Amino acid sequence: DNRKTTWQVYVWGRSEAIPGGSERDILIPKRMEWFDKHEAGWSKIAFGPNFGVALDRRGQLFIWGEIGYGDEDIVGPVAIELTGEAKGRSFIDVQCASDKFFATTSKGHALIFQDILDVMSQNKGATTLKLEGKLVPGIPQPGIMSPVIGGGGIKTMGIGMEHGCFVTFSGDVYCVGGNEW
Repeated sequence: DNRKTTWQVYVWGRSEAIPGGSERDILIPKRMEWFDKHEAGWSKIAFGPNFGVALDRRGQLFIWGEIGYGDEDIVGPVAIELTGEAKGRSFIDVQCASDKFFATTSKGHALIFQDILDVMSQNKGATTLKLEGKLVPGIPQPGIMSPVIGGGGIKTMGIGMEHGCFVTFSGDVYCVGGNEW
């Protein structure tokens, strides 16, 4: 089959979180052609109040957002260069909170990326954005024997503006709120 897949993504909502920015909030779904140009396709797209993150089908993360009130304060969409504990990992899920986002791996690692707007503000005009990922504190992470004996780590998560819920492979539930761990 030689047909090329076209990835059409439609968005709506607050202007600050629209990829590439918008003069006003978008109330009717609008096609975002930036997404069409990415041959790998998309697995997840998440929005925070002032930024968004997309996960492509290869596990690569992309970010965009508005860090101020003018055209010069729009960042991205740009690829994320992973640093810290996120370096070398491939993700299967990404979800945004108010000023941070979370990502999980197929092995059950859960990572947090914080200070998103500050990092974007310090790197205006960059073609990639270096973001440090840290393992989420206080929740189980997979151990060295997890691939053999199973268990350990996060199976799924649900992230809200100021709260999160993590479900482990063994069915335990960890909830956090108020951005305090």
